[in-house]
Amino acid sequence: MLGYRKILVAVECSQSTPAILAKAAEFLTSDPSTELAIVHVVLDLIIADWSGGPGQIPPPLDQEELANIAANYLRPQIKAAG
Repeated sequence: MLGYRKILVAVECSQSTPAILAKAAEFLTSDPSTELAIVHVVLDLIIADWSGGPGQIPPPLDQEELANIAANYLRPQIKAAG
């Protein structure tokens, strides 16, 4: 490989996640001293189909719950990728 020492991998909860993680794992296989950081960002979502009245705002989303859902989805995929 090219001698990368630190790699940041951004993932989302999508069908491409396993392929992204597998590619990242290749760097670790070629050089175990490589540091790999995986980041997943939980964004504030706009509820496009919210049917509230004019002037009303949608209820707040629980960011911690969204983060936990994403972690539960990503954790086994990270483990499977090695």
